[in-house]
Amino acid sequence: MCSGKVYFDLVEAREAAGIDDVYILRLEQLYPFPAGPLLAELEAYDHAEFVWCQEEPKIWAPGHLWNRRSSMF
Repeated sequence: MCSGKVYFDLVEAREAAGIDDVYILRLEQLYPFPAGPLLAELEAYDHAEFVWCQEEPKIWAPGHLWNRRSSMF
């Protein structure tokens, strides 16, 4: 899962490596956080490993995403 233009870099790298079992989800909206639509999208991947990717430094991570993560997942 990511937000922003890093999505396109991830898709390009996945295709270049021939990987076909990695789902990359780009969040277009972080506020208000789309918990309902996100959970609906992720239901099909309930056994998948969750990874957040961003270009910005870690301290710029969307805090509300991490604060809600444990209650959502």
